[in-house]
Amino acid sequence: MNNSERAPAGSTDMHAFSQRKIRWTVTASVLLELALLSFARGSLGPYLSPLLLLGASLLTGWGAIRLSRGFTLPSYSPSASSAKRFLPWLLPLFLLLILTYQYGGIIGSVPLSVQDVSRSDIIPQVMVLVRRFLSGEFPYLPIQIWGYTLYPTYLPMQWLPFVVPELLGFDYRWMSFGLYQLAIFLLLWQARKLFRADLQFLTFSLLPFAFTAVYLHYDEALFIWTIEALIAAYYLFFALSLFSLRLLPSAGALLLTLLSRFSIVLWSPFYFLALFFSSYRGKAVRLALLTLGGILLIYVFPFLRKDFSIFLNGYHYHSIAAAVEWTPGRTGPGAVPWHLYRGYGLAVFFYEFLPGSIDFRLHALQRIHFIISLLAVLLPALAFFRQRKRYELRIFLLGSLKIYLAVFYAFIQIPYHYLYLVPAIVALPILLISWAPLSPRHSGHS
Repeated sequence: MNNSERAPAGSTDMHAFSQRKIRWTVTASVLLELALLSFARGSLGPYLSPLLLLGASLLTGWGAIRLSRGFTLPSYSPSASSAKRFLPWLLPLFLLLILTYQYGGIIGSVPLSVQDVSRSDIIPQVMVLVRRFLSGEFPYLPIQIWGYTLYPTYLPMQWLPFVVPELLGFDYRWMSFGLYQLAIFLLLWQARKLFRADLQFLTFSLLPFAFTAVYLHYDEALFIWTIEALIAAYYLFFALSLFSLRLLPSAGALLLTLLSRFSIVLWSPFYFLALFFSSYRGKAVRLALLTLGGILLIYVFPFLRKDFSIFLNGYHYHSIAAAVEWTPGRTGPGAVPWHLYRGYGLAVFFYEFLPGSIDFRLHALQRIHFIISLLAVLLPALAFFRQRKRYELRIFLLGSLKIYLAVFYAFIQIPYHYLYLVPAIVALPILLISWAPLSPRHSGHS
């Protein structure tokens, strides 16, 4: 007999009412976040827009944490009919083909060149790293082919996957988009496990494609000039690994996030500790060892050991780039730093209202960024460890991850538009959980 069968009728009604409130709150916050990143971006001005964006993202994470206190993920029993399981996939596959066709048309008219950095040096930098790697040259030597010196800042999993398109001769951007579509497929695979009714699954399957279509329409530059779809795929892989906490998928997905960008590094210790002090102690130890081993094998031994300065050079280059982006009048007389005023991050408040030099304001933001990001980990962690038996671990981890990413990206020193695809994509698994038929749990349930 499951928890919902044991619970009194009044308790069941209360749980259902609670889930409905959280469900619609999460839905509204996710839609608001998407709107502020697409058709309504910056529409409320450079000050209110990023505050609302942060608030919407935090509310989504809070919704997941609130659900983790009253509900647990149900067990999955597959349908007896394999044909019945396949037929609902026809609509998602059709939508995938439409998006693929649309994407091909977008990038087909914009060819790539390693020499062309007029719009962005992101993909040209990846090209240089890949070609150096394949030729046996050390990838992380300074790049000086564009009239300025660039110290490569990308971690291995941000460029190593592009060895495949380089060898096979297809557009690098198809690699990013292909892995992004794979992550969406895995999200729908998880949705199929949770939604027994075909109509529920079909309804949810529209959401990730609508999410992507809106992004493609209102921010196609993200998919043309950046590889952020690849990073978003990594974070969606990791968010989905939290549903089962299986060892190898969890370790692999965590490595992809850590070795593409260090954004998640402050949150990772809480992840390991939460597993260790729950019913996953042995798995937490093995996961930590696999993660450490992967970092050593993929980054430290082949690259960092040969030149330990590459990490510091990359970090220093980010600081130089930030100082350049913050320079007033850089794009014309009297012009303000464009990226700070687009309505994404809170850096504009430090630029506009903090007295002192640009360097002083930047360093203040960097310090606050670290402190606030640390608090975004510590506060949910304290709530969890005070009463960890009251929370469903997997849902809590997903909610705390969303909260951490919301804060981390809100205080980033150069709020480039494409970066916000990552915290936005993590909202989709939370939306799935909020609409899934969760099982009520008692406060003492572990």
